[in-house]
Amino acid sequence: MSDNLKIGERLKLLRERHLDGRKFRQVEFAEKLGVVRDKISRIENGKQAVDLNLLINIGQKFNVDLHWLITGESFKSEAEEQLKVCAEKLGKLNYYVERLESLINKN
Repeated sequence: MSDNLKIGERLKLLRERHLDGRKFRQVEFAEKLGVVRDKISRIENGKQAVDLNLLINIGQKFNVDLHWLITGESFKSEAEEQLKVCAEKLGKLNYYVERLESLINKN
């Protein structure tokens, strides 16, 4: 299966299951993105590659992760990764604080 078709399938999935809880028709979806319906149809059917500007527009208008749209994989945001690192550092810090408290309490 070509990458264009895979992206098109994800675009169709997004269009049909948008967060508004309603299914957009191709013409409505195209209007929201400022393109013609035929372009959406060609992309969804893998007959046309989606350009970067359109991907960015889709991401902004429909609050969708571009990494998922392009690859189909979930992508953790940089903020989530930073939170994970901070939580690990906080855990180590708590360990050392507890050790210091136990040493202080022994004396």
